[in-house]
Amino acid sequence: MEKENAIGRPDPKTLLEETRQALRVEYLRALPGKIESIAALVDKLGAEPENREEFDRFQSEVHSLAGTSALYGFAGLSAAARVLDLDLLERSRSGRPSPPPEAELRRTLLALRRALAALG
Repeated sequence: MEKENAIGRPDPKTLLEETRQALRVEYLRALPGKIESIAALVDKLGAEPENREEFDRFQSEVHSLAGTSALYGFAGLSAAARVLDLDLLERSRSGRPSPPPEAELRRTLLALRRALAALG
């Protein structure tokens, strides 16, 4: 419910908090799709580990998940994604980027799914 300031207008702090909360709820709703998109990329990279375009897309999606989940206050999910994000960054900087072994990717994917489940 909006509070009003001294001149009868909605309080900017209240509006900001309500907007932030609405964005957080929408982000939470979108998270399963984001994780499943990452899972689909894990499958593609398992089949084509040398596919640079898919590697770059995978790295971008993992990086985005790590950052945005932290922004919205989902620290556990961010931490799980950040471990992979940093690994992918190192691999990318090596000059010959390649995904981690598929078993490692599957473990990370499981950690992401568990972190999502912990959010309720």
